[in-house]
Amino acid sequence: KLGLRGRHQVANVALAIAVAESLVAGGFHISDEAIVKGIETAEHPGRLEIEEGQPRILLDGAHNPAAARVLHDYLNEFIAAPLTIIFGAMRDKSLSEMLSILWPMAEQVVLTTFANARAASVDVLSQAVPAEVAPEKITYAASPTQALREALARTPPHGIICVTGSLYLIGEFKKLL
Repeated sequence: KLGLRGRHQVANVALAIAVAESLVAGGFHISDEAIVKGIETAEHPGRLEIEEGQPRILLDGAHNPAAARVLHDYLNEFIAAPLTIIFGAMRDKSLSEMLSILWPMAEQVVLTTFANARAASVDVLSQAVPAEVAPEKITYAASPTQALREALARTPPHGIICVTGSLYLIGEFKKLL
């Protein structure tokens, strides 16, 4: 049983097992039990991490298009509840591409910024919004605290809030939660 969420973790676990077996072949002592325990108890804070509550909050620091696709695939396969995305990212990232990947998944999107000199402002994020997105789906928040308030107001108790776009943003939300 994998301790980490997401189908992509199957390939990661296969690689970890291969590395452990290679180390064993090289003379290191790593028991099968240790390998199993590592696989079952592995944690990656801020990556497909769920905070239980009403609504649940999914923290995923997807900070590039490849990571956004992994998050999209996970949401598509495992999340059926109404979804609100809180998005904030560094201004030097592929903002339009990331938003285009994630936007179709969400009922509502809250764009926010966070305390980092490289963080995209809400104005920069608003320029990256795909043209086909209905303006009523978008909310702007000047801080993670305000973004959380806005998302909670727009998400039903049985829904889920997904915070994504930057591990720095995830760090700020972990402090809030």
